[in-house]
Amino acid sequence: MWTMIHDESVHKQFRSLGKKFRLEVINVLANLETVKKALDEGIQLEQLKKLGFVHNEPKGIVAVDQKGKGGKTKPKALRLYLYPDFSQKQLYVIRLADKSQQPNDIKIVTQYVESLIRRQEEGDSQESP
Repeated sequence: MWTMIHDESVHKQFRSLGKKFRLEVINVLANLETVKKALDEGIQLEQLKKLGFVHNEPKGIVAVDQKGKGGKTKPKALRLYLYPDFSQKQLYVIRLADKSQQPNDIKIVTQYVESLIRRQEEGDSQESP
């Protein structure tokens, strides 16, 4: 079973965007649950990217969008950035934002993942004899 690890800021982002874009946030959460179930069933990264609402980003990061049950208006394009760590079976839930901020969000999320990988590598080297 995979464990979800939420960045401390992501809950605030869900609350903030949920006030304005309730249906879109509900769809993002449903899509997150689908990703988690797929990972629990053993799906690999390349297969995960074939889901219609999952987008490939740098460093093994994926972005989950709001595609799902539609409303009467055009949905706001949201992205939930995730990092599936296959070696630890941990799904990092990093950032939720609207697509208009995408270049900056990708930069922030990439830095987060690079830092995470660096800390893991340092931890591995300290455990070696």
